[in-house]
Amino acid sequence: MPIEKVKIYTRQLVSAIHYCHEVANIAHRDIKPENLMLDQNDRLVLCDFGLSQFFSSKNDLLAGTYGTMRYMAPEMVKTGGTKVMHGKHVDVWALGVSVYHLLTN
Repeated sequence: MPIEKVKIYTRQLVSAIHYCHEVANIAHRDIKPENLMLDQNDRLVLCDFGLSQFFSSKNDLLAGTYGTMRYMAPEMVKTGGTKVMHGKHVDVWALGVSVYHLLTN
């Protein structure tokens, strides 16, 4: 995928995640290329909120291992879901891995 397209899609994905985290108080928990779609105007859409979870506006700590192994944050894999983790951090990790995937595949 051309880097200019990846830049555009990355900005759109960051915007979608920002909305989820800061406005709706939702951690997606399964961000990956397969959960990114393009609409008829070539705009990126974040979809499949089946593993998402609401969190408190004061605290985004969530328990459990959710998502797709290849896109999971290291602390999720390491603890096997026994540790409470920041939902926002986990989503940002998956965003980075997804962008890397778009750039290299």
